[in-house]
Amino acid sequence: MRAYIGHDSQIRGVEELRLVGGKGDGMRLFQVRNGKGLEFTVSADRCADITRLSFKGDNYSFISPCGYVAPAYYDDQGVNWLQSFTAGFVTTCGLSAVGNPCVDDGESTSLHGKVGNIPAERIYWDEDEDSIWIKAIIREARIFERKLKLTHEQQAKTLLVEKLAPLADLYIGDAFAAAHRDQPTLCGFEQVLPSAMGRLFEKEYCVISELMESPARPAVFVLGGAKISDAFMMMNTVLSGGVADKVLTGGLVGNILLAAKGEEIGKGSMDFILKSNYGEYIEKAKAIYEVYGDKIVSFINKLLSRPGRFDCDDSDFVDDSDLEEKLAVDCRGYL
Repeated sequence: MRAYIGHDSQIRGVEELRLVGGKGDGMRLFQVRNGKGLEFTVSADRCADITRLSFKGDNYSFISPCGYVAPAYYDDQGVNWLQSFTAGFVTTCGLSAVGNPCVDDGESTSLHGKVGNIPAERIYWDEDEDSIWIKAIIREARIFERKLKLTHEQQAKTLLVEKLAPLADLYIGDAFAAAHRDQPTLCGFEQVLPSAMGRLFEKEYCVISELMESPARPAVFVLGGAKISDAFMMMNTVLSGGVADKVLTGGLVGNILLAAKGEEIGKGSMDFILKSNYGEYIEKAKAIYEVYGDKIVSFINKLLSRPGRFDCDDSDFVDDSDLEEKLAVDCRGYL
């Protein structure tokens, strides 16, 4: 083979690049090709996360409207993490906090933590005849307090992986909904066992790819739940891209959208939104309504009148005969 090629990079290898212009100006990227159809990009200045990944020309990553954003633009207040959320193939959360912003033991935590916006230390790559690897250290620290350090090799050294890996011959990643998380159960076994994508993972990926690229019409998306940032990101994506014909919303997402329209959702529901630092999403919802108001349908949650089943006042219930009336309730539970 070597008689027919010049430099090894003609077939495979790693190329180090820097972005020029925009919010990603100066960011370091490692572009990797294994010579067998797998290509991916490692963002050295963003926790060494994998941004782009493709296999034999098929894209396996999602780049958010933010694109590449350098750590200098990171804002840890409220949900402003979304302003620099590239998404990509993998985004690391943590290390000191994950999930929604809150106040924990007197400390204000940011959405999904800060580590995804920390540049890697001592990042380098190497290769041999069989493998290409990139190693990096990501450190989250504050004087007199935490000293946290992350390397992907550490995932493989956890007690969980050390105990279970010797019992297996192969690791199959079949958890599509959790594949973006950097945790031992998802990343640790891949370090020590031959690994592959599962059939369910493959099916879900193919279905979503087809849905985003050429959806059957009409395409209706249903969004709800407590992960407000994810719901709003998805809403913007499918509406701005012309993927969704209608978006139906319920739960907390629906309440925020209704509040943006000026609908009465109840004092308890509004207090919960404000206490959970979701108030700014009401303004975001107003902006979405201005552009896509004819495509959004919001339902108000309500309970049938069965007093005694829930921790709320009788005034929060509606009569069974009035199911068409819109009414928000300020309690939770199951009918």
